[in-house]
Amino acid sequence: MNKILGYTLAAIGIIILAISAVPAIKTAINLPASISPAILTITGLLLIAIGLFFLYTKTSKKGTEVPIYEGKNIVGYRRL
Repeated sequence: MNKILGYTLAAIGIIILAISAVPAIKTAINLPASISPAILTITGLLLIAIGLFFLYTKTSKKGTEVPIYEGKNIVGYRRL
């Protein structure tokens, strides 16, 4: 789930950076003139950073324990 969220946020950030870099895109999608390219650039970079954070943080999964047998007796458990 975190990877999907990370990829989505990073992609949205790249799209926002493209909008801020190319004025023709901004006029094509009818964004208000009051939104400056600096605001769009900062927003895009923040979304990319948050997306990369979600991509590279690992979620801790509890390993399942499996019994170790010696004959019929359980002598211990190991995690997978």
